[in-house]
Amino acid sequence: MFCKLPNATGNCDIETLLIDTQLSVVFELDFPQSYAPAGNCPLLITTGSVGVNKFTTNATSVTHHSWNLLGQPFLSSFDLLHATQAHAPYYYYNGATYVAVMADDSYEIRPFGAYFVQAHGAPATMAYANDGRKLRSVSSNGFEQISLLLKDNTITHYEDLARIRLQQGRTTDFELGFDAIKMPSENKQAPQIATVSKQVQYAVNSLPTTTTIVDLVVTTGKAGSYTISLENIDDVSNYTSIILVVGTQEYDLLEGGYTFSTSKAQTMNWKVKLVQGVVTQVAQTAEDSIDVTTIDNKVYINGLESEATVSVYNVSGQLVQTINNVQNNQALSINNTGVSVLTITTATQQAQAKVLVE
Repeated sequence: MFCKLPNATGNCDIETLLIDTQLSVVFELDFPQSYAPAGNCPLLITTGSVGVNKFTTNATSVTHHSWNLLGQPFLSSFDLLHATQAHAPYYYYNGATYVAVMADDSYEIRPFGAYFVQAHGAPATMAYANDGRKLRSVSSNGFEQISLLLKDNTITHYEDLARIRLQQGRTTDFELGFDAIKMPSENKQAPQIATVSKQVQYAVNSLPTTTTIVDLVVTTGKAGSYTISLENIDDVSNYTSIILVVGTQEYDLLEGGYTFSTSKAQTMNWKVKLVQGVVTQVAQTAEDSIDVTTIDNKVYINGLESEATVSVYNVSGQLVQTINNVQNNQALSINNTGVSVLTITTATQQAQAKVLVE
């Protein structure tokens, strides 16, 4: 980090280039001249705004450009709900891990607290309202959120959160303003939890409302006992089950948290099933799990290793429908009402499931 002493106008300029080898990301960071009052370095102000810059040195990946390191200007703590929302999410290090603060999240940071932001909105400034310590009403957010909390059962302040947001119009790609990437903790012993989509790890992952299964990565920084639970269990009434899949075992987090122990620091790749309807029992010959779920008379299949052919039979054993080139989480319309038997075939898998369509 290089700090230029006050220039001819009396302002303090700081420009930083930070390389994080874990993220393989180059952050370009900037405290613009307009941020500081005349003659002050370090930066101490009580009101105003700071410019944010959109860099394109790594334009090929949307997660790898336009990063800014900003600081809130108040002598007191400040609720980021009252900062400009156009560039959210904000990434704030709370002493154990990075917290992703989304637009319309109320989150209080320390006096002069610094945080990362990936510039993408307009205008190209971050403004801080003087009444940042006064709460204001939050508009309806238009999504349903599932918050997965990972806690160290020995060091209670070691905890981390991964949030899944189900919203109309969202995709499985990274979308600025709707998603927040997972930033690794500087504390290597702190546990970490993140969702994964297309090889990107997320602290906040906005996904289509039809999503039924989400990949999860859980990292323990040391040996110990840990628990995964739902932080907002009272807010997920639309789901009949939220199932944590650990290998071949399944644990419904709506019925309680899942506690596990590790003998060393390690990383686990698990899954979460989001069930709004009835989970269908599937008979299969492959070791890898195929899941079939019926929601609002639509059938969704997950766990496919490649495109599948789905053959639909009525209770008399007659073939009544064939659906080709079926992909994971594709909404399938079954023409046969009542009970149907599905035969699901890929190049490496075969399974059968019985479903009810009314």
